[in-house]
Amino acid sequence: MALATWRLVLAPVLAALAYVLSKPVMEALLGALRRRVARSFRWIADVQRYMLLYLSWICFALLLISIARYVLLLEDDSVLVDALQDFLALAVVLGTFSLRRVLSNVIVRHFEWDQDVTEFGPRIFVVTEGVNSSVFVLMAIEVFYIFFVDDEMAQFLLVLVLGCMELLWVLAGFTTLKNVATGLFLIFAEPFRVGSECKVRDLRGFIERVSLARTTLRRHDGALTFVPNGVFADWHQTSGSAQDAQLHELVLRLHATTPIDKIQRLVDELTAILPQFAVADDAVALAVAAAAAAARARSSRESDSVATPRSVQVPPPETRSFASTVDARVADERNSGFRVVLCAMYRVKVSVRLDRSRFASLEAAKTEVRIRHVAAGWSSGLA
Repeated sequence: MALATWRLVLAPVLAALAYVLSKPVMEALLGALRRRVARSFRWIADVQRYMLLYLSWICFALLLISIARYVLLLEDDSVLVDALQDFLALAVVLGTFSLRRVLSNVIVRHFEWDQDVTEFGPRIFVVTEGVNSSVFVLMAIEVFYIFFVDDEMAQFLLVLVLGCMELLWVLAGFTTLKNVATGLFLIFAEPFRVGSECKVRDLRGFIERVSLARTTLRRHDGALTFVPNGVFADWHQTSGSAQDAQLHELVLRLHATTPIDKIQRLVDELTAILPQFAVADDAVALAVAAAAAAARARSSRESDSVATPRSVQVPPPETRSFASTVDARVADERNSGFRVVLCAMYRVKVSVRLDRSRFASLEAAKTEVRIRHVAAGWSSGLA
């Protein structure tokens, strides 16, 4: 059937308008929706940031299919309509791939996990990898049902899935999967946390990082030890007592226009506040002496064995205005319970060895110190 001339002219014009206006219109709709309900649904901003391009492609493909059917009057089995449907399927698959970031951010915000806090890093990693795996499975299902709807292909994929499950069952007894399974337990069950003192077998030190496959342990002599998580599954571990002092460090980043008198006032306020949280100087001296004696005894015992190389921990650059790190090395060279210094331009570094006997947990002590620092900033006129 011959098409009218006006249909042949109107179809390219509508296709050009759809190409030009699909992305701006979609961006305007998401922007308006974000301005109205952004406080209740923060994930709309993530949709606009990560999925705007693919949503505009989906809209553009739907408009092209509508033009082909209702303007050009093409049948569903025509070559052009099939090609446009394949383009729509590709846009849907790519949009599903970009959905992984939106879902990860929604879960992280729901549990209020700070991505800049080391303690939450393993949890965020596990959630992100789980979301990525789920999205890849969903993409595989979409590709299968869109492009490979066939009985023989379905049987092949079924055999492939069963074979992969059997392979995972065989590999479940190996060390790597054992470490990963124990790492998941350590991350979510939290028998110990970052900064906790832990003893397992002949190793004793402070936990610096818990990841999927291994746990980083800082020994009292300063050596950094990487312990496979499977060790915690085979051997019992003992956490430190509440009397152990922990060194907590904060870096306060001030604005570049802050006057020097306000900075000095803040330093004076912190110097007056911190003694109530820190251990006494004699207790610090005893802890340092005990750690040094233990290090000398350990080095004498290990003189006949292979020495463990000592590593120096280099702190990462500050990426937040309020950065917090925990250094659990008791054998510190400083014999003071706290210290407040101007470490760099408009940066005040606070180091306090917390007296754990005054608080129910290390987290409660750190929270109290942060609150007092904020209060000191308000009283100094820096807030």
